[in-house]
Amino acid sequence: MIYVVGCNHGIQPRDEDWLGGDWQEAKAQKAAFAGLIERIIQQGEIQFVGEEWGLPDITTACELAETNQVPWVNINTSAEDLDRLGIPQDYVKESFSEAQKRNWHRQREQVMLGRLKENWGEASNALAICGFEHMEPLAGLLRMDGVAAETVDYRKMDWYRPGVFSEDP
Repeated sequence: MIYVVGCNHGIQPRDEDWLGGDWQEAKAQKAAFAGLIERIIQQGEIQFVGEEWGLPDITTACELAETNQVPWVNINTSAEDLDRLGIPQDYVKESFSEAQKRNWHRQREQVMLGRLKENWGEASNALAICGFEHMEPLAGLLRMDGVAAETVDYRKMDWYRPGVFSEDP
């Protein structure tokens, strides 16, 4: 089983200097997110964690994987991947059409899938963490590959409040 957790990238960093807007609410949501990841690792008997992450900061999931002695790998597309695929570096924030952005998201999800498959080895239970826009498509790709995949969307959980992080829907 692979659990695909969608997230807002602002919730991922371990450190509090990433808190935005209402810092008390952001701090509370980051703590709840950490609890969610810890529960999935423990209860799901996770043996591998892949996370879409592109900054030098340590993420909560990376720290929890290390604490639980579970391999962690960054599954994000690198700048080199984007160049090779002909995807503009900062396409999400630029003025491209929604169709172009969707197409580029789907291409990036193929890279994420490849990174997961390259790195999970013999793991029977894994955790993938990615942006909300990638959650369902990535889970779908995994299922098409014959992998049991379950999505986890914390926006449906009691602790979630929209608008706390800048990228919140």
